[in-house]
Amino acid sequence: MTRGILLLVCLAAASAQTVQIIPRPAVVRNLKGSFQVDRSTVIYADAGSQPVAQWFADQLRSEFGLAVGLTTESFQKSAFHFLGSESLGDEGYRLRIDAHGVVIQGRPAGLFYGAQSVLQRFSASS
Repeated sequence: MTRGILLLVCLAAASAQTVQIIPRPAVVRNLKGSFQVDRSTVIYADAGSQPVAQWFADQLRSEFGLAVGLTTESFQKSAFHFLGSESLGDEGYRLRIDAHGVVIQGRPAGLFYGAQSVLQRFSASS
């Protein structure tokens, strides 16, 4: 059975103050579109991001009943991408959600906070 859940991009929020995500993002840009999780959706993680990506997969399974596979092979469509980035502070992250997937960039703590933000949007849209 496919359980489709839409991740809506910031749901018409005009600023970080109106987005109900903890910790509150420093900057929010509103985009149109959504990402639907289905049977083809995977979680891609580069080498340094695998522990957080595995935790995220476990959360999707336990909280939403979604069994999303984890891979180290890059996918272009229908994927959660966990990518290490040294250009951000220790707890900083970049999160982009569009029709092709979700990209979270950061150091390990930032990836964790980005994953938390996605899970909170999942909860708000399900």
